[in-house]
Amino acid sequence: MTMKPAQFYVDKCQTFDKPNTERLPATSIEFCGLDILFNQVTHLDTTEDQLVKIYQSIFMYQCLESTNFFADLQPRALEHFKDDRKEPQVFFIRLMFHFLLNILSNNHSITYSTPGTFKRGKYGSAIFSAVGALLNHSCATNTGTVVQRDVQITVATKRIQVGEEICHIYQGHFADTPLEERNKLMEKFFHFKCTCQACEENWPMYDDLEDEFENEEYESLTAELQNVFDAADYQKALKVMHKKLKLICDNLQEPHKLFIKDRAAYLECLWQCYGNLLYQPKRKFL
Repeated sequence: MTMKPAQFYVDKCQTFDKPNTERLPATSIEFCGLDILFNQVTHLDTTEDQLVKIYQSIFMYQCLESTNFFADLQPRALEHFKDDRKEPQVFFIRLMFHFLLNILSNNHSITYSTPGTFKRGKYGSAIFSAVGALLNHSCATNTGTVVQRDVQITVATKRIQVGEEICHIYQGHFADTPLEERNKLMEKFFHFKCTCQACEENWPMYDDLEDEFENEEYESLTAELQNVFDAADYQKALKVMHKKLKLICDNLQEPHKLFIKDRAAYLECLWQCYGNLLYQPKRKFL
């Protein structure tokens, strides 16, 4: 809320009237993505503990009020509404409740990488409005993400055919999470049942996947990759991984263990080259 002064929301109240989930996620410098966030899903009908979240919104309003956030407010534009949002207090509490549900339904983890290791840690969550408004979930995703400062970069991790949907993974990859558990995660946190191919066909988990691939070029690239990893030359490793991924896409079909294994290696290379090194938590002393 504090990205903009209170008067901004009043003056632009028509934008914050009814969400339009069909609108393309295009914003302007004036709105800084707030209009995109407002139009994202809230799952209001299936949200648990709604009363608790209403109280949280009231509490946030009172906190902002104590800082004089609403001082000198000119509420005339709120006459646009035909309901109780004509009252500034009601308008802002309802808007904060709406944003709260937006955030709970559309947030992404923010992680940092530790130089010289393959370890990453979570330090927070963020809303990437344009991405969240565009990409659906798949338990056999065809993308991965790398975070640079406050930007999330989405990259393809296998060949995406013409007409194929580009998807993120919200939680629970088919290779490491059983179908029943994935269904529970999707229902609890995202309020839908996944119908991706991995779920519909109940693909096996990683240990039960086929892993055979007799290909001399692939075996040669695997040996080369080990050498460049040992030398910590991750830029060169990325080039090798591109070739490996192309080979498996040309010769194999999912589900197959190498799609999972090489996807993970490719993303690790990307994180080593471009991942977020700026927001590592300070070391704790006991």
